[in-house]
Amino acid sequence: MSGNQVINIKAKVQGFPTKCGVYLMKNKEAKIIYIGKALNLKARTQSYFVNSKRLKNSFLIPRVHNI
Repeated sequence: MSGNQVINIKAKVQGFPTKCGVYLMKNKEAKIIYIGKALNLKARTQSYFVNSKRLKNSFLIPRVHNI
């Protein structure tokens, strides 16, 4: 994922509601690569873009092109 793509996704996440719900992460081909649920969508999705040492995040985030 390019730096611009990360910025675009971070900006998109800023507009997410703080309500509960489900989110889908998609790759370049618009295929769903991850489905998550959250009590607070905004907080949960933002947590993927902080410096996390979690193996899942290091694999997943470079492949995400839309959320």
